[in-house]
Amino acid sequence: MRPIQSEDDETREFIVVPPSGEWFDSNHVYMAAELERRFPNMKFTVMVEGWSQDDRGFKLIPILGSADSNVPMLKWPSMEIVEDVLSCLAEFIVQSEKKPLLQ
Repeated sequence: MRPIQSEDDETREFIVVPPSGEWFDSNHVYMAAELERRFPNMKFTVMVEGWSQDDRGFKLIPILGSADSNVPMLKWPSMEIVEDVLSCLAEFIVQSEKKPLLQ
């Protein structure tokens, strides 16, 4: 199956690996939904199991194609797209660090 692409053949499909931590593990569905709400022409899969998570930051992996496909690989996304997505991911780090007002 070919990844989602733009009119200029750039990929619009990404795997997101969040930092390690309970907040990220329990909010991966929310993060994927929020990313797709903010970027409706893109697809995001947030992976918390089976991937190497660390405590430093997100990993954003563009899906360019499949090794066993006869379809040409897609182009890398523009830096503007990557920066916009990374900015949104940084907001999740801020949310994870907020402490509830009442406990």
